[in-house]
Amino acid sequence: MYAKIKQGLFNHDFIDHYAILGVPIDANAQQIRQRYLKIARQLHPDTYIPENQEENEKKKQASQILSKLVNPAYKELYNADSRRENQLLLSETARRLVAEKTEMPRESEAYQKLTKAGPRINDIYGKLVESLALKQYESLDITLKIIGQISEINKLYLFLKEQEGKEIEWKKPEPVKVAKVEQSGEDTRIQVTPEEEAESVTIESDVEVHMRRAREYLEKNIIRGAINELQQGKKLEPNNSSIHALIGLAYLREKQMAVAKIHLKKAKELNNQDPVVREVYEEYKKMRWGSNPEKTGSKSSANGKSSEKPSAKSDQTTVFGIKLPFFGKKK
Repeated sequence: MYAKIKQGLFNHDFIDHYAILGVPIDANAQQIRQRYLKIARQLHPDTYIPENQEENEKKKQASQILSKLVNPAYKELYNADSRRENQLLLSETARRLVAEKTEMPRESEAYQKLTKAGPRINDIYGKLVESLALKQYESLDITLKIIGQISEINKLYLFLKEQEGKEIEWKKPEPVKVAKVEQSGEDTRIQVTPEEEAESVTIESDVEVHMRRAREYLEKNIIRGAINELQQGKKLEPNNSSIHALIGLAYLREKQMAVAKIHLKKAKELNNQDPVVREVYEEYKKMRWGSNPEKTGSKSSANGKSSEKPSAKSDQTTVFGIKLPFFGKKK
């Protein structure tokens, strides 16, 4: 399947695993893993559901691309040792391109943008790759073509950096949970290593990433940071009840009761059974009316203590008087 790609670094005896995954050549392990999991969701036989016979052939094609292109690329780049080897090969390829005065596509849009980028070349390069990666696996008919286009950009970026005498600034690896990829024919499973049996490896959506960051900000009482993350998440999922509830929580902490009420009302309308919505809404009522049981609707025993049973989950973390299960650290 590599032989079908005739563009970019593939023409220089280099299998461009970065182009296959649609990540910049300076991507670290965490970025590589997140991108791989996103592609795997799109192509895996369990999730690629055909609508007709023609689509059934697409399912087989998706499975082949996953097993023969994507999985080997991920295995090669996620491993720290093989990734360093790829970086050395890229540096050597860049020196060879310049030494041999390789002709570059000067009329291409990528060439024009990168040669005019100046000190912003890294940023412009990353955006060029990202724009192609967005549609890389949406239609399998153009997947190989886009891989070639990304590899052309990688080749051009390497050439220009080497020509200027500037080395690639490889990003430092970030601590991530190690996930093993178990491969058997066309079947692929992502498994947690034995060392992490107590922790689950989850695939986060973009919205979940914003919510996680917001929770981290709330734990540190950085309210503005939390609100900003939640607003970004709300743009992606305007009708996410948990997001509206957490925005309400953030404004509660800022004592902006009117704004908090708007978001809590919206959250309750979207999903009144959402445990996050219910807990945050109860806290709002307590803040507004105090602990008066007649107004809060809570049941009290004869000694004045609430008769509500505590949650069965002992690892819940209390945030602003609210027990939110996902605020706690995994054990």
